[in-house]
Amino acid sequence: MKIGMCMGVENIGKVEAMGFDYIEPSIVSLTAMTDEVFKKTKETVAASGIKCEACNVLFPGDIKVVGPVVDKAKISAHLEKGFSRAAELGTVVVVFGSGGARKCPDGFDFAKAVEQYIEVARMAGDIAGKYGITIVVEPLNKSETNIINTVSEGVDVTKRIAHPSVKLLADLFHMRKENESMDIIRKAGADLKHVHVINSNGRVLPAVKDEDCYADFFAALKSINYTGRASIEGKSDNFDAQGTASLKLLREMSAGV
Repeated sequence: MKIGMCMGVENIGKVEAMGFDYIEPSIVSLTAMTDEVFKKTKETVAASGIKCEACNVLFPGDIKVVGPVVDKAKISAHLEKGFSRAAELGTVVVVFGSGGARKCPDGFDFAKAVEQYIEVARMAGDIAGKYGITIVVEPLNKSETNIINTVSEGVDVTKRIAHPSVKLLADLFHMRKENESMDIIRKAGADLKHVHVINSNGRVLPAVKDEDCYADFFAALKSINYTGRASIEGKSDNFDAQGTASLKLLREMSAGV
């Protein structure tokens, strides 16, 4: 299993030196770059031994994909720019989290908001597919959004989206916040294409195997013959030391997956 780190692309040299297989920056950081800055970024990544195989944060909070005002032209332009730039950096998986962008406003019809989300996900899938990218829907706990809070809901919505370029992610932190059983990973099965791993006790980098249910998480992944990547995320006050320890832990926990 490839292990990556959720971090800005400017850290690719450090992440590579630590032994990670890839880095996972945000789409919004790529779209915010000037052409000149992106050109330099592309050169930096090209010179590296690893790539930006995954990206997260597909939409900024001010581009709404549900609610009374959904600007499809703006969404499409953002997706084209984001996916085209990501593809140039070696991206094959993009995480559709973006809780603020997909939050159903108070008083707005919830069922309609879910349909809007599905429509945008299909649009994103069409564009992503042109670049050889798969989008993964990220369930986020209820404190961050109100659409797709659990992997179980993610399984159902992904099936409704029914797009070959739109699949599913499981994030250990959000699963723990929503008290989900690891059995849901088995239910997700082949639709699960990416995972995020974090110490849910404080939302910090993983450190030791008994601090969270890593063993159960990776056992569930093994049971479905998971072939995707695992990205580490979490806060750290000493990344040089803690990042290396996290990578070592996940190499051990993911052995055989």
